[in-house]
Amino acid sequence: MSEPTIKSVRVLTVMGNFEWPIVKVELSNGLVGYGECHRGPGIKEVLRRAEELIRGGREVNVEYLLRLVRKHIPNSEWGGVVNNAISGLETASGT
Repeated sequence: MSEPTIKSVRVLTVMGNFEWPIVKVELSNGLVGYGECHRGPGIKEVLRRAEELIRGGREVNVEYLLRLVRKHIPNSEWGGVVNNAISGLETASGT
């Protein structure tokens, strides 16, 4: 049986003293996972762009995501926000 792929990525926001981003990942096998990201400027945009890169038949693991996102999202070599987005994706996708 083949490994599930990412069907969609959504960013939800929990409101408290500040906005806290929660990543919702739906897999092709019907499973849904949630992961949290540390807040930061641009996190929603990074996650939106990351979804475009990883949706479908792409492998899901943190090393692959870091390489892919850093290659295709401008200024992502600075890390912080991208690493926060990747941690939410990784947790939500169960890798």
